[in-house]
Amino acid sequence: MEAGRAAAECYSRIAATLARHRLASYGSAFSRGALIQGPAGSVFQLSGTAAIDERGKSLFVGDIRGQIVCTLDKVEALMAQVGADLRDIAAATVFVKRPEYTFIFQEIAAKQGLADLPTVCVVADVCRQELLFEIDAEAVIAP
Repeated sequence: MEAGRAAAECYSRIAATLARHRLASYGSAFSRGALIQGPAGSVFQLSGTAAIDERGKSLFVGDIRGQIVCTLDKVEALMAQVGADLRDIAAATVFVKRPEYTFIFQEIAAKQGLADLPTVCVVADVCRQELLFEIDAEAVIAP
């Protein structure tokens, strides 16, 4: 019973934090991210994000560079809502449809000052057929 109450309190705190930081208003039917706060700092868990607009339309179809830049911009905007930026990412998984897209991602990341971004690149399906790139991440935010 005590574990159930603790889990409910934790969920309640996360929901309140998301509401405070407007992450739920991003325009998707699922959580864009979760902020887990603790005394030593916070962890922001970012859900898979791709080049999709607020109405659900895929952007930059067929344009891997456009999708990568757009997605990184969306990630940056989401992270800014909790006081973080791309440099706070401690771990990320990048999903690309073709192996050569990994090099394009690395090139764009380096141009944005993110050459050391801790990522694992995976060649896999992305959330939609027309999308070529997706990223999820965890960021550590100091108190």
